[in-house]
Amino acid sequence: MTDNTLNEHMKRHARSIEFYKLAFGDYLAARTLLLNDLLEQGIGLAATAVEKIFKSILAIRGENPNGHITKALLKSIKNYKPDLYKQLREDFLEFLAKAYDLRYLDNLKQGHSLVINKYRCLAETDKTMCIILSGIYLNHTKLPFEEAKESHNQLLLRENYYLKDGNTLRYQEKINLVHEIKVFGDYDSIFASYETHGVSNSGSFLKPVNLVKTSNQIHGKLSLG
Repeated sequence: MTDNTLNEHMKRHARSIEFYKLAFGDYLAARTLLLNDLLEQGIGLAATAVEKIFKSILAIRGENPNGHITKALLKSIKNYKPDLYKQLREDFLEFLAKAYDLRYLDNLKQGHSLVINKYRCLAETDKTMCIILSGIYLNHTKLPFEEAKESHNQLLLRENYYLKDGNTLRYQEKINLVHEIKVFGDYDSIFASYETHGVSNSGSFLKPVNLVKTSNQIHGKLSLG
């Protein structure tokens, strides 16, 4: 191996580890926010966690994609790690991209909408991140994900049924919080918040929001979470 090749390998490795650590921190923060009913903030950080862990994987290959969860980023992961990609829900990845866009309210287009279901989003975030993190190894170094599991870090393990026993159906027993958001125009949007008894795990994460506005009054037709 030449010096130039070795230096390039070390650079890729360092960049990958940097993205990994940032992704894991965002993941723990996302869990904390979701569990404390800060759904928009939590799902926004879930989006950055998935984005950064994808970039960590691609850094080893020498790819340095720009942007957030873009179609190009997903295509790169699908091409590079097809077996991994098959284990992930594509509609959830697209949902995360839409959720991240909520950070830029002034840029949202008419019709932009989102249903943020607390426990369903938490369960799918856990599944997505844990599948990816479990497949990343580093010789002679214990990564933060493994350290957190071994130390029983509650930021990772609290209500993480994917890691505990894989039975995310336990969420069906909970009082669940749902936020629905729909944009009608510039700085003209509707927000609805409600609770459901139990969690619906069926249907797409990209399901439409049933909020309508007529005669300057807001009427909500709220779907089950």
